[in-house]
Amino acid sequence: MLKKVLFLLCVLSCSIAFATDIIWDGGGDGSSWNDAANWNPTTVPLHYSPTYIGKNASGNLTVNIASGVLATSYDTYIGQSSDSASSCTLNIEGRLTVSNYKQLNTGTKATINIDGILSTWGFMMGGSEINIHDGGLFYNSTNWWAVKSGTTVTINEGGVFSLSLLSGYSYGVDGNVDICGGTFQISGDKVSTLTTYAANDFFTAYGDTDDSKLSITYDSETGKTYVTAVPEPATIALLGLGGLMSFRKRR
Repeated sequence: MLKKVLFLLCVLSCSIAFATDIIWDGGGDGSSWNDAANWNPTTVPLHYSPTYIGKNASGNLTVNIASGVLATSYDTYIGQSSDSASSCTLNIEGRLTVSNYKQLNTGTKATINIDGILSTWGFMMGGSEINIHDGGLFYNSTNWWAVKSGTTVTINEGGVFSLSLLSGYSYGVDGNVDICGGTFQISGDKVSTLTTYAANDFFTAYGDTDDSKLSITYDSETGKTYVTAVPEPATIALLGLGGLMSFRKRR
């Protein structure tokens, strides 16, 4: 009898753990989310608990991860509210790690601004806007990733979008990665595949689909392939003018 009671208690506790979602729909200006404890709830086992940001929100929701905050979450869903007028913005100045064989999922109402570090095990971007700013790093540690149609990842100057492994088209490269002075990088010699991606406008340079404005190179020393934007003639001219002015001043 005791064994049966213990078994039923175990099943009940597991059911509660599996059924419990972590749903964040408030936070005002997002300042309350700067506490890493909000990303590490202890009430239920994390690996049984998807985190939904803005799932039931109406209106605009902003969540901030402040500089110095090291946050961890598991299956994480952002910007997937059923309210057509709602939106969700996640600002990362510290670090957010989506780990333990889980993934980050973004919907059509999501915007993520990365000034710090976003580290994922896998991700599915669906119609969202991702901005990697100067000093920002978006790193994915596996070959499970997808930039779906309608999604734009903008890599600004000083920003890095890094993948450890490359998937195929079946994983979703029908969105857009716009190189705006930053760097896309991936492990291995993937020049041929990334050239194909560029030909299909997965990569653009400052919004321009002209492939000649993209540089795709493999560096044997680092073992990585890099995609960058070739400076436009006007930019090169300005750099040259700046160098000439500096030379004249030194004289």
